[in-house]
Amino acid sequence: MGALTWTDLRAERGHPIAWLGRHRTAAPTVIPDHRLPGWQVAAVESGRLVCQIDGADTEIAGGQAVIMAPGTRLDGPRAETRGLVWWIGLAPERPGSLPPDLVADFRDRLEGLRGRRLVASPDLFAAAADFHRLLAKPPSSPVDRALAVWRRAVPLAAACLDLRTEAPRDEGVAAALEAMAGDPARDWAVPELAARCGLGPSRFHDRFRAAIGTTPHDHLARLRIEAAREMAADPAMTLEALARAVGFSTPQSLARAIRRRTGAAAMAWLRPGPARR
Repeated sequence: MGALTWTDLRAERGHPIAWLGRHRTAAPTVIPDHRLPGWQVAAVESGRLVCQIDGADTEIAGGQAVIMAPGTRLDGPRAETRGLVWWIGLAPERPGSLPPDLVADFRDRLEGLRGRRLVASPDLFAAAADFHRLLAKPPSSPVDRALAVWRRAVPLAAACLDLRTEAPRDEGVAAALEAMAGDPARDWAVPELAARCGLGPSRFHDRFRAAIGTTPHDHLARLRIEAAREMAADPAMTLEALARAVGFSTPQSLARAIRRRTGAAAMAWLRPGPARR
């Protein structure tokens, strides 16, 4: 059924993230009927989410997100992801999280986007994954942890505010996203992905970029480096082994992809944290 990890941060001060949930599953999963205690972003990195929001049937595909206001009722017979969904709680009004003059602007931005199908940028998923890894293995020092959380919470909140509206969901693109997420190490070619969608390569490329905000090649590279970062938790995995496992031809190719996307050196990004100091 997959795995759900959840960290409640509502008791903390100094940053605008109230909670972070990471849900990876390959089968329908029951969503308990509940009302949200605060603002929440549901961002589908791959697969799809099917649920009810305030009684309205809602389906969100890979690369999409929805913003829900405090008090929103979230329920439904099941959630289908066959991939990865992020649940991000936002608390702009929490003391110390934002300058007072920005709190109202933050809430207004959320209010303007809530309930609409949105495009989630690759930066949002990268920021969520980075924050999740920190919460799974935080620094032992309270001061180091507070600084590390703040450094990751701010980019994640900013990425949530960068969500933008989009055209109705493209089933063909969703099928391609699901295929890529299911096997990122595979050498996916645009003609093959296009054939899965019943489209010509050029038309598929245009629709993919319109829906996801990036090209199939760049999206696949992001999936691969995120997979490499998860595998890098095993200290026995060398850069060469990681590259081979996620579909890069050489460790240099993996390193270049990480540098291009994050600006960081490969192993510093793959294995972040105080242990590298």
